[in-house]
Amino acid sequence: APDFKGSRLGHLFAKLRRSSLLLCRSIADEFAQSEFVPSFYELPIGYSEPDAASVAPLEVKLDDGYSAYIYGIADRVDTLKRGDKLYVRVIDYKTGSKEFSMDDIALGLNLQMLLYLFSLWKNGGRSGSALHDLSDNAEILPAGVLYFSANVPTVTLDNELPPEEVAKRVSEKLTRRGLLLDDKDVLTAMEHELGGHFLPVKIKKDGSFYKTDALKSLADFGGLLSDIEATIRKIGGELKRGSASAHPLRRGDHNPCKYCEMKPICRHFDR
Repeated sequence: APDFKGSRLGHLFAKLRRSSLLLCRSIADEFAQSEFVPSFYELPIGYSEPDAASVAPLEVKLDDGYSAYIYGIADRVDTLKRGDKLYVRVIDYKTGSKEFSMDDIALGLNLQMLLYLFSLWKNGGRSGSALHDLSDNAEILPAGVLYFSANVPTVTLDNELPPEEVAKRVSEKLTRRGLLLDDKDVLTAMEHELGGHFLPVKIKKDGSFYKTDALKSLADFGGLLSDIEATIRKIGGELKRGSASAHPLRRGDHNPCKYCEMKPICRHFDR
């Protein structure tokens, strides 16, 4: 094998190795104290081969009587069996930083993970579904969705510290973002101390939670499902009518034109 030691490529390889080990250690630490277990990786949400594990996609009825189905692949699906209930959680790995915004959901952006979660919630118990045997006739309920960023954060130090201490401080800054079921027993099963290490929620000494938008009741998740179905219905109707106008949504740092190959000929692109 070639020797890259001391070269630029060697430094990049060493950095990648350190980052990978740090991320793997964070995930391992989370699993070590969590009652949720990773049940599926790269789980297809759609109709696969007869013997392949999958879950049927969510069906959204359009105004003209036809239906829209959203296909995809869930990076990871974690489950927790509690009595007659099976809680499911969808994890999505991102190479960059990712914030979860309810405003984005209202605009029809970043619906992917919630669509996967709702497919699992509504279709996971069907015969032939990947969750069917696992649920054993238990009621399937949504535990939440989380983004896990592989973008290792930078820490600033006033004094030189041992490498293991630096790694610890960086690990403490690795964050998860998303929405979670507002059920203390379920949340404690994800992170026993609820100290904000593995979840975007943190508990106070009096037992209440610090202010956060990450917690939603089961009724809230039901409302989100209805809102997203309405959004899909609107988008599906526009697609069927042939609407393809060049009016992309721009909001804050979100600029869909950034990587578009049609920029040189598009009059709507702000140069």
